Amino acid sequence: MDKKYIWFNRLIVLVVLYLLFCIDTKVFILKTYILNSEILSNLISALNSEFWSNLISALIGAIVTIVGIYWTLAVQKKQSNIDLLNSHRPYLRYRISLGVYPYRIIDQRQRTAVLDYEISNSNSSDEQFVIFPLDVENVGLGLAFITDVKAEIDGKTLDKDKEFREKIINKGENSVFYIKVLGVSYGELKKLKLKITYKSFFEEFTTETISIAKREDDEPQCFNRKFEKGSDSYKELEKFFEKKDITDDDDKKIYRKTTEETLKRGYIVKELIKEKQYDRTLLSP
Repeated sequence: MDKKYIWFNRLIVLVVLYLLFCIDTKVFILKTYILNSEILSNLISALNSEFWSNLISALIGAIVTIVGIYWTLAVQKKQSNIDLLNSHRPYLRYRISLGVYPYRIIDQRQRTAVLDYEISNSNSSDEQFVIFPLDVENVGLGLAFITDVKAEIDGKTLDKDKEFREKIINKGENSVFYIKVLGVSYGELKKLKLKITYKSFFEEFTTETISIAKREDDEPQCFNRKFEKGSDSYKELEKFFEKKDITDDDDKKIYRKTTEETLKRGYIVKELIKEKQYDRTLLSP
């Protein structure tokens, strides 16, 4: 007979024996089913003895104790794993920083901290582009390994076969992302989304989605393409100069010229919106 059936039968016997102790089985069975069975009557009398009652009670108590210990250890192990993941989990904060592109041209020491990444919309003949000048900060508790950056329009992934070179952001540090999406019309800006995937030290992958925020008139929040003194892009650069303590006039000219030329040919995102929902998966060992 198959082993699983043997164990099943043994379990049934134990359950039946326990039930025989819990009720006055001798009287019930004898009167209802087997009034003339002297052998079964004697068996039930034997099973109702104090010895068997104590023995089976002890067995049941032992089983319950073992199951309880196993369950407690399993819960503790699961919580320990959760605490370990949480103690090394990165979390990225995204900000728009208009000066990030010329910044790494002027200060070559910062070049390694800059991620230049282009994504092409091969199905579009539009020559315009949109730039996401991102200042990305890791405010989590562990290293963030950036594994992929994708762009989508209406849920369709652009340049999906493009390979991404992994980038690391240490805990408490910032990195510059200069993401340029080619072949995007003004009407498609509302539908454009970036999906940024990163992982923790323990291979826990997180994918976050960011898109261009909208104004009150439902138009995308991009900098005014006319760069001049008093414009939103000009004012934003002045704030950047102050933040980075940029005082050299020649450096400022480079920033302004680069920004002006970029706005003539494309769009620069002014404000982001980060979707509340994101996917998080943990690779099994």
